[in-house]
Amino acid sequence: MKKVLIFAVAVLCMLTLHGQTAIPPSAGDGSAENPFQIANLGNLRWIAENGARWDKHYIQTADIDAADTYDWQYGYGWAPIANSTKQFSGIYDGRNFVIDSLYINRSQDYVGLFAFTKNAVIKNVVLTNFLIKEARTHTGALAGYGWNTSFDNCHSSGLIQKALSNCGGLIGVLSASTLINSHSDITILSAGTEVGGLVGYNYKQSLIDHCYSTGIVNGVAGVGGLVGYNHYASLVRNSYSRAQVDGLTSGNYDSNFGGFAGISAQENSTIENCYSTGTVSGGDFRVHGFVGTCSANPVIACF
Repeated sequence: MKKVLIFAVAVLCMLTLHGQTAIPPSAGDGSAENPFQIANLGNLRWIAENGARWDKHYIQTADIDAADTYDWQYGYGWAPIANSTKQFSGIYDGRNFVIDSLYINRSQDYVGLFAFTKNAVIKNVVLTNFLIKEARTHTGALAGYGWNTSFDNCHSSGLIQKALSNCGGLIGVLSASTLINSHSDITILSAGTEVGGLVGYNYKQSLIDHCYSTGIVNGVAGVGGLVGYNHYASLVRNSYSRAQVDGLTSGNYDSNFGGFAGISAQENSTIENCYSTGTVSGGDFRVHGFVGTCSANPVIACF
C-alpha cells in the first residue's frame, strides 16, 4: 500500500512539472457544422500538442482557469498553439468566455496563446490576468504573429515583463490581417522595438478598426500607446489610446515615441479618426503626443 501511495505521489509531481494532461473535447468533431467544444485547460492543451488539430473549428463553452500553467514544463508555462512552420489555420470562437491567468516564460520567438495564425479566424476571445515573463520577437497575449487572419472582438489584460521586438498587448505582428472591435489593458515592461499597447507591428495592408488600449507601454524605439509601427499601406481608424507611454533611452536607436503610434511610415499607411490621451515620456528624439514619426503619410481627423 505504501509503494502504491509513493507511486501516485510521484505521478502527480510529474504532471505538475510537465503540465496538465491533454484532454480531448467531449463534444464536436472539428467541422464547421460541429466544432470541437473547449471547456477546460486540458482541452486547450489538446489543441496545442498536435499540428493535425490546427486547421479545425473550435468554440469555447466555459471560463477556463489557466493558473496551473505557472507550474508547467519546469516553469516555462504554456506552449503556444502552432508555430512559424505550421500555423493555426482554423477558427477559434471564444464566445466571450474568459481564459484567466495564462503564464508563459519562454525565451523564444512567436509567443502568445497562439504562436502564429494564417488564413484563420479568431473571435470573441478574452484573456485576463495573463503573464508573459520572458519572450523574444513576435509577442502578444493572443497571438505572436497573425497572417491573413481575421481577429474580432478580442480582449486582453495582463503583463508582459520582457520582450524584444514586435511586441503588442494583444498581437505582436498583424500582417495582411484585420483587427476590429478589440482592446487591451496591458503593462509592457523592458521591451525593445516596435512595441504597442494593442499591436506591435501593423503591417502589409492590415486594418485596425474600432479598437482601443489602456495601461502602460514601455520600450526603446517605435513605441506607441496603441500601435508601435504602422507600415506598408496599413490603416488604423476609429480607435483610441489612453495608455501611458514610457520610453527607454538607448543610444543605439532613434526614440520614436508616440501616445498613439510610435511610427507611421511608407507606402501610404494611414491613421484616421483616432485620438490619444495618455502621457508620453522618455527619450530625446521624436517624442510626440500622437505619433512619434510620421513620414509623409496621412493622419486624418486625429488629435
